[in-house]
Amino acid sequence: MQQFPPYIRGITSTIIFLTAVWVQSPTTLSAQDDSPPVPTSPLLTKILNDPINSPKDQRRLALFHGRYDLLDNNELTPTEAAQLAIQQYNLNHPSLTDPQTPANLRAKAALLKGNPNQTLQLIPNPRSIIERHLVSLAYLDLGQPQNAIKNLQSIRKIASTRKLIAPINIIAAAESLVLLARLEGRPAQDWQLALNLLTKIHQEQDPLYWPAFISEAKLLYLKDNRHAAIDALTHTLSLNPNASEAWHLLGVMSAESFDFKRANDAARRLRTLSPDHPLATIIEARAFLTQRDHQRALHTINQALEIFPNHRQLIALKAAAYATAFDDKQYNQTLTQLDNLMPNSHLGYLEAGRYLSLDRQYALAQTALNLAAKRLPNDAEPVTELGLLLIQDGQLVLAHQTLTRSAQLDPFNRRAVNSLQLVQDLLSYKTIETPHFTIRYKPGIDHVLATDISQQAEAIYTAVTSFYKHQPERKTQIDILPDEESFGVRITGMPEIWTVAAATGDCIALTPPRSGAKQRGSYDWYNVIQHEFTHTVTLSLTNNRIPHWLTEACAVELEITERDFETAKLLSWALSENKLFDYNNINWGFVRPETDYDRSLAYAQANWMLQYIIETYSHDALLNLLALYRTGTSDSDGLHQITGLSTTEFMTNFKQWATKEVTAWGLDQSTSPLPKETAQSLNTLPLDQLRAKLADYPDNPLLLHTLSKKLHQQVKTLRDNPTIQNLENEQQLTIELLAILDHFQKLHPIDTYPARLQAELTLNSTKSNRLIDSLKRLDSTEQAKGNWSYQLAKRFRKQTDYPKALKYIARALHREPYNPSYRQFAAALAIQATDLSAAEHHLTMLTYLEPEQYTHHLRLAAFFKKTGHPDKALQAARKAKNLNPKINLTPFLTLNTLAPSSLNNKAAP
Repeated sequence: MQQFPPYIRGITSTIIFLTAVWVQSPTTLSAQDDSPPVPTSPLLTKILNDPINSPKDQRRLALFHGRYDLLDNNELTPTEAAQLAIQQYNLNHPSLTDPQTPANLRAKAALLKGNPNQTLQLIPNPRSIIERHLVSLAYLDLGQPQNAIKNLQSIRKIASTRKLIAPINIIAAAESLVLLARLEGRPAQDWQLALNLLTKIHQEQDPLYWPAFISEAKLLYLKDNRHAAIDALTHTLSLNPNASEAWHLLGVMSAESFDFKRANDAARRLRTLSPDHPLATIIEARAFLTQRDHQRALHTINQALEIFPNHRQLIALKAAAYATAFDDKQYNQTLTQLDNLMPNSHLGYLEAGRYLSLDRQYALAQTALNLAAKRLPNDAEPVTELGLLLIQDGQLVLAHQTLTRSAQLDPFNRRAVNSLQLVQDLLSYKTIETPHFTIRYKPGIDHVLATDISQQAEAIYTAVTSFYKHQPERKTQIDILPDEESFGVRITGMPEIWTVAAATGDCIALTPPRSGAKQRGSYDWYNVIQHEFTHTVTLSLTNNRIPHWLTEACAVELEITERDFETAKLLSWALSENKLFDYNNINWGFVRPETDYDRSLAYAQANWMLQYIIETYSHDALLNLLALYRTGTSDSDGLHQITGLSTTEFMTNFKQWATKEVTAWGLDQSTSPLPKETAQSLNTLPLDQLRAKLADYPDNPLLLHTLSKKLHQQVKTLRDNPTIQNLENEQQLTIELLAILDHFQKLHPIDTYPARLQAELTLNSTKSNRLIDSLKRLDSTEQAKGNWSYQLAKRFRKQTDYPKALKYIARALHREPYNPSYRQFAAALAIQATDLSAAEHHLTMLTYLEPEQYTHHLRLAAFFKKTGHPDKALQAARKAKNLNPKINLTPFLTLNTLAPSSLNNKAAP
């Protein structure tokens, strides 16, 4: 079984937030490894323990299946020692240069070390499929694709004219077909034929032949069918716990998916087999590059290159490290080094483009990937990477052209095919232009959200660019995707993703905030777009070099909703329990959370840290820090230059500041202790005893909370049984309860519990100021529902304060833009506020929300008639009549207008 050559691997980068599924119980390789083992295949166990096996058979099986514990290394023949050395990638083992070792094994070892000339010398006249395959790989490593194609074509001819029996020959033939298809741009059936050959091995010939599963996994991985690839690799490890290439591919997928713990585990397992294992270095280098840790990537690569100086894949990763570190001189020198070994090599450009794209350096990445595609014109991989990059960068027309080419070369790549379909859809969407935004949406009900955004996006632009004193050079594209699957494809190329919106530079994508199949439900779109546009601004300001934690902190800082009580409790708990992230690992709380609360804590803590910087060092200090990151200054160095502190000192000072914050929130549990009492024990006490305790502990939050709940229950009971006596008691209890809630709110200003009860108690009372204050408190932290804003709008309407009422119904529509009752109320308020433009907007949106409701068209017709637009009035009336033939059009055939001032205080439409 042969490894795909490094330049033909088929690694595809994950843009953001893609979670990998890996082996659930990796095999233990040594006493130092504490991971649980993968269960050995029951069939393999049965075969290994079969007494019919001769000692020779037992040795052969143990060697092939990686059961080194069953081998006596002192008795290995030169051939067995070479086979073991290759399995373990112990490539400098003496057996691999021993003349007694078969030439094929020595040739393969030379190829794996990066010495293809030696491979050709050892196989001067290739005859078997195995020899031809090795020679083809050697020619490719030497930059001689035509010679490689010639040998691969001969393998294809043999495979098509002969019945292959030996699994090792079938694998070589299948991998040759795949390689030839990539070099020649062969049709899709060649890929399927290769997969059929590999499947035939374990279904018809030998179910224990694990190399077939590795080759199958590689092919599935090339097609971005990762779950199936992982299944194949897991099965491989149940048949050979020490299969190097299985651990390598699992480690690479983990690194790509930000699962660095599993990636490091895979690398460690490989180094257990061989301390200098080159595949371990590749995993580690990819993990470091994904983390933007260019220095550690270079260090581990250079260590390996001292042992394997001509290893093409390592040199290509070295080029990527220099590219992402913006060291142009070393980048170009490394590319030249690679070209000297492998003329016209595309590999360095591919790796550089891959990681530059991951770092959102789209212009540089596009240049590199274009060169990679030019140098390997018939292979889909660089073209696919380029197409996915172009989507992220918002270049949809060019992305469509590129992905069309990719699909022609490889119609089975799931991400490419998904993304091509999405781009085709996006290009058919309607657009609305504002001075600084292009809003793209699917025709239909999402016209409502798109229009709302178009009318308010410039206010977002002003707020964000003023705060950060920077304006992006390009217009920002906002893509409203119709459902969560389309959104997932838009962001990652696959239909699974956990969030509702994301920014990839100058492009913002979001799902609509509505309920239904494949929807994420309501949320505050205005708040979300302001958050995501802040990403756009800070990425532009820093040339996409801002640390992850800081870009999220900056975005949260510009959100219009306040920190809610649950977030405050999470921060307070994390501080008191020493669960806050260290400065150097907070980034991975966003992309690789290990607990249910990690991601929420990462967002909240990052913003808390930013607030500390602004409060302690000033807003200008933040802007200066962002300016440093634009120059390429590292995260910790930038922090030190602005604050004069190391990351450790910064976190110490930050926690001292944070402790004071928690106290100000009223969440310091050390104040007003209540001895030997719990929530459960307090709940059993009657009201009088609770009141007595409150006299002794007036500031205890647990006691205040328990007493207020009991009083509230009493009030509700009395309200449900109205009598004169109950009414008097209810009033007295309500006064007492409101006083307790006022005190509670002063002690715990961040807690919304008092405001919630106060709103319920006063919703139908005449105490408007108390109610409005409570509703504002609740509305300030609400992320999903518009109810509190709606209640505020109703309250201000009663006070005939129509501008304020209109302001709050607009906030309700930020959370629920598809709610027709809110929309109708907004139209009425707009008329009463004499804001005719807003009234027309809301009335028009109702016809999109409920197009079959003739009353919406009729109201719009009446509005147009009253505001002096007879043509529009008649058009709307005709639409109403189409839905209800009984409508009389006569009133709309003559003009009878009302002046705008006469609309004030008219009945709602």
